[in-house]
Amino acid sequence: EAVELIAYHLEQGKSPLASTYLMQAAVRAADRYANQEAIGYYKRLQALDEDQVNLQQAVDIALGLAELLARTNQPDAAREQLQRAREVSSKRPLNGYRLGDIGYRLGVINADQGNHEEAIVAFEQASTILRSAPEQCRTFTLSDMEREVGWVLCNQAQFVEARGRAERALAHAIEQDNAAAIGSAHN
Repeated sequence: EAVELIAYHLEQGKSPLASTYLMQAAVRAADRYANQEAIGYYKRLQALDEDQVNLQQAVDIALGLAELLARTNQPDAAREQLQRAREVSSKRPLNGYRLGDIGYRLGVINADQGNHEEAIVAFEQASTILRSAPEQCRTFTLSDMEREVGWVLCNQAQFVEARGRAERALAHAIEQDNAAAIGSAHN
């Protein structure tokens, strides 16, 4: 609770440190699935003055909020936040900061809504970014990508292709020695 209290006072004092503490509070709330509380922190972050939030933080804020909005079954609002993140990420000094994560998240949202073609396009774009600029992809791996594309193909009754993606997901997970990804690939 100390972080939240400090964030509140820094926010009231219009301190440049407010964004750092509000972000910590948002992440902590999201980690414990206090979704509405975390959404509130992210919205407060977005309301800060421009001199209190840098461009990378603006992308991180929009991505965090999009994740929570998707988690709370608000896909259209999540998509808007991802579009906001993409626009900021595309600005010159950022050169695509976290663009892979944005694409992956768009793919997941589209897949969840049954927009299979849009999901595949978003996943393929994110996969290309992962291979060329892995530092722009913090929230997913090749194993995750293959698994998600496999599920989309499965939902389209393309079972042979889906199985191939599942096998590649498992191979990537084993290569990474990632027990969680190995378990997910078996699903």
